[in-house]
Amino acid sequence: MTDPNPTDIDRLFAPPLQVAETHVSRIFLTGDRAWKLKKAVTLPYLDFATLAQRRMACEREVELNRRTAPELYLGCRAVYRTANGQLGFAPQGEAVEWLIEMRRFPADATFDCLAAAGRLDGALIDTLADTIATFHATAETVEVEATDTVTRTLTFNDAAFERRAPDSLPAAELVAFRTALQAEFGRQQALLATRKPAGRMRHGHGDLHLRNIALIDGRPVLFDCLEFDDGLAEIDTLYDFAFLLMDLLHHGCVELANRALNRYLEASGDYDGLPLLPLYVALRAAIRCHIAAMTPAGGDEARRYLALAQRALRSEHPRLVAVGGYSGTGKSTVARDLAAGLGGYPWGAVVLRSDVLRKQLQGRALTERLPPDSYTAEASRQTYAALYRSAGEVLKSGNSVLLDAVFGRPDERAAAAAIAEDCNTGFTGLWLTAPQDILLSRVAARRNDASDATEAVVRWQMENLQLPAVTDCGWISVDAAGKRDTTLARARRACYQNLPHCGDASSPEIDVLSRVSRLIRPRTVGARIVTSLVAGLGLPVMLYGILLLRTHGYEPMGLCKPVPAAQGHIPIDMSRGSGIPTTCGVDWGFVGTNILLPGLGFALVAYILMALLARIERSS
Repeated sequence: MTDPNPTDIDRLFAPPLQVAETHVSRIFLTGDRAWKLKKAVTLPYLDFATLAQRRMACEREVELNRRTAPELYLGCRAVYRTANGQLGFAPQGEAVEWLIEMRRFPADATFDCLAAAGRLDGALIDTLADTIATFHATAETVEVEATDTVTRTLTFNDAAFERRAPDSLPAAELVAFRTALQAEFGRQQALLATRKPAGRMRHGHGDLHLRNIALIDGRPVLFDCLEFDDGLAEIDTLYDFAFLLMDLLHHGCVELANRALNRYLEASGDYDGLPLLPLYVALRAAIRCHIAAMTPAGGDEARRYLALAQRALRSEHPRLVAVGGYSGTGKSTVARDLAAGLGGYPWGAVVLRSDVLRKQLQGRALTERLPPDSYTAEASRQTYAALYRSAGEVLKSGNSVLLDAVFGRPDERAAAAAIAEDCNTGFTGLWLTAPQDILLSRVAARRNDASDATEAVVRWQMENLQLPAVTDCGWISVDAAGKRDTTLARARRACYQNLPHCGDASSPEIDVLSRVSRLIRPRTVGARIVTSLVAGLGLPVMLYGILLLRTHGYEPMGLCKPVPAAQGHIPIDMSRGSGIPTTCGVDWGFVGTNILLPGLGFALVAYILMALLARIERSS
């Protein structure tokens, strides 16, 4: 049975009237109100055929959206037909329709419009990420397994792709993508099983893309969540967030996507879920892809979403960059600005900041000042240990990592480089510098920051910490006294001038050589000196042997192949010793061979020793 929508519903509203329409609703805009009508439709994923179903959906939508937008969702209103056939809100008989009454806001206030107009900035994205993290922390937990939600989405996507318009997507690419997506799902089974016990399965928003976020009264407001099927919104909180991340990437806002991710991770602490992000972002892009592919006109858009989904599953040249220096040098600013362009997945590097980690380890708010005993040598050691551990785990997930800490001791800097070696990835350390007066003024001007550093801390650091030396492998000094853009440009150049350590996304050959070098290069200076001395002993021995052989007419690569006698050369006497010519009773072939081969042996032993020491260091 179907209860059709009243055909004259628009007469309920006074002009001027604007009407917006989707495949499941009509929205009437008049004055300072927006009235939302559920269409009497039945689709594979929802059923609004009857008036009772539409009323239930309206009430559910208001209930769920008041979690994040109580100022927008004013309530549900019944529509009645009077005795003379006119529609009105005054109760007369039985209701003929149900509408959602909403506060109206400017059409260009949604975040997709702000992105298109270039009006999204870092501060607004920070506030949005905080808003989402707070919503997720307070949302109702659900008894649902992450594996089941992904399985359902994959099944739904596969069916939807089969209904796509002809020629909307390249068939071979689509098959390859679906195969890769299933493979990624298989790889993440164990981690998916941990999400419910970790409390990450919640009744989220479910449709958290840019068009469902509005800037109202100067702050981001989440609205229009999924209300027609709880199963689509009872999901992993990281999967909920992944829709925003994917949409920012789709709109070309890579820097803002990276900033949103890192701010959300800091606020939620959900670093354990990072290996799931490629799967989740690819799933979100795939959903938009098959929606766009329903019509031939959407082919270009569908192919863009497919390309993004494919890229989300592929990590390219991940690397580790550490940013160190005294408080006030701008480490966090440089780290945040560098992160989006450091390779790995399309959302860029994950920033791990010691100031944030220290607060998280103690269960404190990021801007809460810690007592002095939180900064003892032992407390700092624990913070750095957690920082290194997190960096290794994130690198192994295929994400690039940017470490933000003081790194004021040689062992702390060496440990950062060691993480990259353990993960066979590139490393660059940036040591930021600036005069004391600049550092003091910057620290004094800080507000609402995770750092607890004061001017006294800066003075102590400058008196007691050890600057990087030339033996600190991979660390480069960067002048950070100037403007932000100037410092960022210098930091970027420093990253790429250290290519053998840093890797270069445009040069896979350099990356391969770098990885081979790291496999046989010991980490400590002492081990490198020992192996260099061994190799150095072999070099003069080899050169002397080659010189003797060539002087007496023999090619060094053909010890058993005499060169024909020429002027000044000694004739061959095959009856003696090695069969190589002699002078003054000395068998030069015998001498040369016994000098050259030990030289080669010295070099071989040196490299075997080098690789052995490197292996021992990595295992320890």
